[in-house]
This record gives sequence, C-alpha cells and structure tokens, in this order.
Amino acid sequence: MKSINLKTGTIFKRGDIRDDGFFFLGYQTRKNKKGVFYESWAHPDVWKNQTIGDRNSVEKHVSRSLSHIKSRSKIQGIPFNLSIDYVMSIVVDTCPALGVKLAWTEKNGRQYNSPSLDKIIPELGYVEGNVMWLSNKANLMKNNATKLELQKFANWILNGHTGERKNTNT
Repeated sequence: MKSINLKTGTIFKRGDIRDDGFFFLGYQTRKNKKGVFYESWAHPDVWKNQTIGDRNSVEKHVSRSLSHIKSRSKIQGIPFNLSIDYVMSIVVDTCPALGVKLAWTEKNGRQYNSPSLDKIIPELGYVEGNVMWLSNKANLMKNNATKLELQKFANWILNGHTGERKNTNT
C-alpha cells in the first residue's frame, strides 16, 4: 500500500511536498509487516542541495546520503542529529581504514570505494562525534563482523591464507 497525497488524491510522487515542508523522494521496494511501502522523505535543505545543478558532487553525495540515513534512522528508531554542515565538515578524500581514495563523484552506483557514513559506536546512532566516512567496503566489513571475527580473519590472512582462487582452467 502506498500513501495518498490528500491534496491531489493520487499516490505521492517524487517532489511532492508534505504540510511540514518535507519533499517526497520515493518508495522503497520492500514493505513493512502491515504491507505498507517504506517512504523516503527529505528535509527542504537536503532537497535544495540535491536539486541545485551547480553544487559539486561531494555535496550532492553527502545530502543524498544524509537524507537516506535520516529516513532509515526514523524507521529503525536510531538516534539522529546530523546536519549537512557537520557531515560536510568531516568529509575525507581517503578511507581511513583501507587507505583507498574515496569516489565521491562516481555515478555507477555503490562501489567498494564509494563513501559510506559509519556509526563508530553503532548503539549511539547517527549523532555528531559518532560518525566518520569510510569506503563502502570497509563499512560493510565493520558492519558484518565483530572485532574478534575481524582479528581472526586478519590472522588467517597473515598466516598465508590469501583467499585467492586457484585457476582451475590450466
């Protein structure tokens, strides 16, 4: 089920504005337990940054990321108090974990070196002082493994198990 815009009597579409000034970005493909599609809304300041053509790609990436994170945080009940100015102030060129150059301007979707905003201590949420930019790859590694698992994995690699596939076509 998708929400109806009471002003138009139709399903919300990208760019529609709620009474509180938020802009509709779109529906996500998955539904909640009640069969309702998740919706993405953007604060007017975030929307402005996304739609201004002369903004550089870093600002566009940051504003899009922030909008998605804010929506996801609200749905999941995760603390959130980030502003665009704060998140822009912590932008880095290189992933601090893997040392790869971050691809702020990449237009080909999420890649291993795409910037990803990480919660340093996940339980604290997306709040000032608890976030940093990492590469997508580093954030996924951190997200899906405990410190002990990462340590065991690193030791396994350091002990000669490179994980490289052997070519079986020779």
